[in-house]
Amino acid sequence: MAAIKTINPQIQSFVSAIGGALQGVKQIADYLPEVEKEIFVENWLQSMWEGLIEPLAAWAGEGARYFLEVYGNGADCNPRSSRVFHPDRAPTHTVRCRAREGRTVVDMISRTDVAVPTEGLPLDRFVTLDGNGWYQEAAPFDHALFYLNGRPIAIPLNQLNFFIESIVSVHGAGEDPHQGKTRTGVDPEDASLGEDPQGEDPHRG
Repeated sequence: MAAIKTINPQIQSFVSAIGGALQGVKQIADYLPEVEKEIFVENWLQSMWEGLIEPLAAWAGEGARYFLEVYGNGADCNPRSSRVFHPDRAPTHTVRCRAREGRTVVDMISRTDVAVPTEGLPLDRFVTLDGNGWYQEAAPFDHALFYLNGRPIAIPLNQLNFFIESIVSVHGAGEDPHQGKTRTGVDPEDASLGEDPQGEDPHRG
């Protein structure tokens, strides 16, 4: 399985963009009812992901319009989709990471070495570690969050290479590429989506 291209500079630009704007977005969210604040921020993060990173799939690949796996928990502004724009589309590509050197990276939550699988790790979101060694969604967003065997791991960005890859090339035919990530689970060309709710991350900072 070959990666399409590394997108490290573009990922860094995305991290800088959300890091610079997040505090202002949260200040706007403070005007909303308590129950809507987190949803408002998640909708904004997903819209930034679709607007800034998703177009790179066409640049990195074959020029077609591609749709990425959702960022973090995705958006909650469309009843049957975790997307903001083109809510009727299922993901065709995913952002994955591999170690920049060798096959091992350091999980800064457990302070242990982690062997990166050959196919790489699917990105969940970008985070920062707090003073207690746990993660939160705040600037400078200098770690990438993944789930490995059901547990969260946070890897410094400078240990990783980022790629946009086809879901088919990663999972192969017959496998479900959407487990635990989106509300979809349908063929990318199907205009209708499933209605399975997306799970929330219980460890949000």
